[in-house]
Amino acid sequence: MISAVSSYSSSRHDRLPKQRFTTTALNAQYKTFDEMLEHHSGIPLLIDFYSPWCGPCKLMKGELAKIRPILDKMGPLIVKTDSMQDDEDCNVADAFQSSDCLEMTRGYGDTDQDKSDDEKRVEVATMRPSGISIFHVNANKFPQVGARNNIHGLPTLVLFLRGVEVWRFEGVLSGETIVQSISHELELLDSASTPETK
Repeated sequence: MISAVSSYSSSRHDRLPKQRFTTTALNAQYKTFDEMLEHHSGIPLLIDFYSPWCGPCKLMKGELAKIRPILDKMGPLIVKTDSMQDDEDCNVADAFQSSDCLEMTRGYGDTDQDKSDDEKRVEVATMRPSGISIFHVNANKFPQVGARNNIHGLPTLVLFLRGVEVWRFEGVLSGETIVQSISHELELLDSASTPETK
């Protein structure tokens, strides 16, 4: 009797389709989830876990599309360098009046007229928000990524900073609420990392 049960279960097992995990790249740029996190280690990364059949996921994708320009202007300040001609005016007073960035020039102390064009170039270091990158991960196509990140319902938004999850929401949120929640979380993280002065 026992042998009949074991032969039944093994034949039943042979008839079940084998589950295959995809080897498709996660994104056109990144082959693995870890590679994506590592590349964005210094800036916030918002992952939208979705499925193509999920109606609320489509609503969430629309909300994220609406707030993308806002998210591009959020995040911690990072230094970006641009070069400009020496004769362009860039001073600190003008930069403080601008809410977008703070520009600091590094140029040459000499004002010789016979410098080449390359020598007249000035490097400008600009403090700008890093922006928050958004990636959409199909939880059906990449079930191992969903399982690793404890995705139990769709859509789920997860915000990573320096490779660590700092915020999560499962369900549909309005774009305004997403921006407020992420902004609040980033402020909390910034205040926690900034030492208090007495």
